Amino acid sequence: DDFAPQTIANTLWSMARLRIPPNPDLLLALSTRAIFIAHEFQPQMLASSLWALATMVPLGVPLPREMVQVLLLHSEHLAPQFEQQDISNMCWAVATMKQKMPLQVLEALMLRTITLADSLSPQGLANIMWSLATLRARAHTHRGV
Repeated sequence: DDFAPQTIANTLWSMARLRIPPNPDLLLALSTRAIFIAHEFQPQMLASSLWALATMVPLGVPLPREMVQVLLLHSEHLAPQFEQQDISNMCWAVATMKQKMPLQVLEALMLRTITLADSLSPQGLANIMWSLATLRARAHTHRGV
């Protein structure tokens, strides 16, 4: 119960950066707490947590899908506060985890991307475009198109 959003984000990020798979009990505790306090996450914490989870998938870490979905839904309300790196990390993470991004979240992030267009770095823009292309390709695959 003592885990704050920043603590959750930092813990997940550290394990991902060091390529250390979390103990299943720790991951359960972190994801359970994150679901409970998702409304307290700020954009950077949210994007960092999703990036970390996506980074740990190749390590064999099971994806806490409920946590991912709750954080994605919360991100719709935070989208106007997102910075370029937050959008890039979040889109990359969702595409890498092969998750479906809710349409309202995608729309909110794209509106924010348009607002930030003049300040996007080439790498940030490339990451966002790759992620969107990957998400779109997946959407077509799911629809049978």
